[in-house]
Amino acid sequence: MKRRKPAIEIVNDNVGEPLTKPHRETLADLVDEYQSNTISRKSFLGRAAVFGLSATSLSGLLAETAAARARSPRATPKRAAKLNIGVGQDADTVDPQAFKDIPGYYMLANLYDQLVDLKTHETSRGNILYANPSQPTSMIARSMVLSKDLRTVAFKLDPRAKFQDGSPITAADVKYTFSRGILGTQYTNTLMKMLTLSKVVNIRTPDQHTVIFRLDKSNPMTARLLSLQVLSIQSAKVSRKHATAKDPWTNDYWRSNVFGNGPYVLQAWNRGQGFNLAPNPKYYQPGLPKNGGLVFKVIANPQQRLSLLETGALHVAFEITAKDADSIRAGKAGGVKLIDVPSPWSFGLTFNNAQKPFTDKRVRQALSYAVPYNAIITTIMRGLAQPAKSMVPPGMPTHDGSFWSYNTDLGKAKQLLTAAGLGNGFSTSIDVLIGRPEDQQAATLIQANFQQIGVKAQINLLDASAYQDNRNNAKSPMQIVEFYSWVNDPFYHMYWNLLSTNTFTNSSRYSNPAVDKLILNGIYEANAAKRVAMSRQAQKIIVDDAPWAWLFARDFFQPVAKNLHDFPYWPDQNPRFYWTFLT
Repeated sequence: MKRRKPAIEIVNDNVGEPLTKPHRETLADLVDEYQSNTISRKSFLGRAAVFGLSATSLSGLLAETAAARARSPRATPKRAAKLNIGVGQDADTVDPQAFKDIPGYYMLANLYDQLVDLKTHETSRGNILYANPSQPTSMIARSMVLSKDLRTVAFKLDPRAKFQDGSPITAADVKYTFSRGILGTQYTNTLMKMLTLSKVVNIRTPDQHTVIFRLDKSNPMTARLLSLQVLSIQSAKVSRKHATAKDPWTNDYWRSNVFGNGPYVLQAWNRGQGFNLAPNPKYYQPGLPKNGGLVFKVIANPQQRLSLLETGALHVAFEITAKDADSIRAGKAGGVKLIDVPSPWSFGLTFNNAQKPFTDKRVRQALSYAVPYNAIITTIMRGLAQPAKSMVPPGMPTHDGSFWSYNTDLGKAKQLLTAAGLGNGFSTSIDVLIGRPEDQQAATLIQANFQQIGVKAQINLLDASAYQDNRNNAKSPMQIVEFYSWVNDPFYHMYWNLLSTNTFTNSSRYSNPAVDKLILNGIYEANAAKRVAMSRQAQKIIVDDAPWAWLFARDFFQPVAKNLHDFPYWPDQNPRFYWTFLT
């Protein structure tokens, strides 16, 4: 029998683009999936587009894989098989509209539906199912029509859509959900302001299957905001049943109770140990879920999660280090494969712009020059990250790294400190969250470089409570932070991270009136070309102001069992596991 050519050889022989080693290996995994006939041609081309391949490279890959593909059988899903998923901590709340720990988002992404979803790149089966952030599709709403001025949104609800008890989802439930967002006290109150749905009277329900929103402003992000998980549709009847005079929006009830409408129901929740989701027999979308249920297991030790994945006891192990991910890529973990795609997940060193000496732009610029960016990406992230070079990260529309000038230069850093009157350096500190080993390692490299320019930076390892308190209240001189935007949009990203009035999320306390104006106008600018220009203008100002040292944009990498297909990748990185199956 003729030997099948290794996928990495096919990539090396046909791809001329200068991909990093990890991305070349990820592309090889994609080629292997295509050769094995587990994804369609359309899906292969859509997913390969992430790597920016030329037509010549794509043609070469398709030609070399054609024969092997013709000989390979299709993957068959085991629909009764449950997915065992390892997480580092338990969910804290199950209220869709509340801020919560990450496992809570994982749970609710599979228990509730929204008005609209995002179209996926997959039409068959493969390693990853991509949700396209610019292509909304139907969910509870069978149709969505935006007016030409982008201010009126009309929905026709799917009459098949039901809550978990079989009762229909009606316009009254949609109105309740968004009224709670407008008048309530959860995170969605801020989101309603961004959407500019400011008054309940602006929600009309002509009949039980029709909902019409009238927005205060034209909003090019409307469809993407409405697809967010926090806007999951909740039951008006159940909420009113449990409401009280002191708690009119039923926050206490929703904090610990689920009444969903998604592909699964909450079967069991053993606090501190995990939770089980069973297929919802009343789910209205045919063919979903594609598995027999989800078993989330709380396993605090990441090495134990990885070990259980390698033995087959788990199918997904979250929060694995870049070092371990790199080992999996090298083939050192049997029965496990690594999903790895570039993402706009931002990691940075924030400077407290309201605290001396960081009030001086020259100090922030000096320290930005002193950061060892390449060493962090290559030795700590093992190439599973990209240089960020802007507040708008690579992979996000309008990213522009051309304004960046902070390639590591200790001489330039020292020169700027001297100009700021700090030629002898100063003492400060860097806060790091316990449980993120790469952040601690990056801080150690940064500390060493800062020492060379006379800046003594103590590293403070903080638990989640102390770290978040310092971040929310801007107590830290410097922090290593991460942020990925649920909406892959530059103005959404800058709104949360740099708008001066957003003190809850703008932990650097950056404040520039010109940038504020660009952000607030850019969010609602309907002209695409103007929007690009405004984003580039904002990025130019921000890079010069240096409120952060942008360390890298982290790849989305995730180890999974080799027989797992269609791992769901949505912009919010919360997995819709109802698409995923085992073979």
